[in-house]
Amino acid sequence: MPVISANGIEIAYDERGSQADPAILLIMGLATQMIAWPEAFCDDLAVRGFRVVRFDNRDVGLSTKFDAAPPIDLGAVLQRVMAGEKINPPYDLTDMAADAVGLMDRLAIKKAHIVGASMGGMIAQVVAAKYPDRVRSLVSIMSSSGEPGLPQAMPEAMTAIMQARPDGSDRELAVQHGMRIYAGRRIKNEGRRSVRSFLLSGRCRPPVRRDHGERLSCRHAQEAFRSNSRSSRR
Repeated sequence: MPVISANGIEIAYDERGSQADPAILLIMGLATQMIAWPEAFCDDLAVRGFRVVRFDNRDVGLSTKFDAAPPIDLGAVLQRVMAGEKINPPYDLTDMAADAVGLMDRLAIKKAHIVGASMGGMIAQVVAAKYPDRVRSLVSIMSSSGEPGLPQAMPEAMTAIMQARPDGSDRELAVQHGMRIYAGRRIKNEGRRSVRSFLLSGRCRPPVRRDHGERLSCRHAQEAFRSNSRSSRR
């Protein structure tokens, strides 16, 4: 898998399709590698006439890690954010949006359809707001604009997301953890089987080192919770 220098960090990425075709940039969410975008999905987009690029966000997968950043107590951070207090993360969504645009620069992509899932949708929104001349269209999947008046996540979902990830050597524990995050108690029958199949496919792998996985998840989540509304950004 190629790794390229962009925006002062190393970014792992892959691509398929013709470089002459319109580009789609896929941005994945919190603490999740690019491989969470299914191969069949990416291949189908390429067959339909797109140059498809996906990549590991900073602090994820094979891209640059910020292990020197201080430890984060995510619960304490969330309380401070809800109280309106200022926090100082090692990077923010603006930095991650600049990573995406920097990758486009290095790949000589002038404009792209920007597609983001979850926190990736937040990053995609910042790209569209700050770099409108680089965006053909914006697709924000299961994400949020950060507008305070929007409905908040269910408590059980937030609890699952903030739980420590299990050791990556125990596959079944990792799958059970993923089921709590992606399926919860509301998805039943065929839906649960689909989620479990997704997790077993290996596209949503736990980190090899549990301590690192917890740190990067906290850094990503800290910024996702901290970020202000993007609905009025220009």
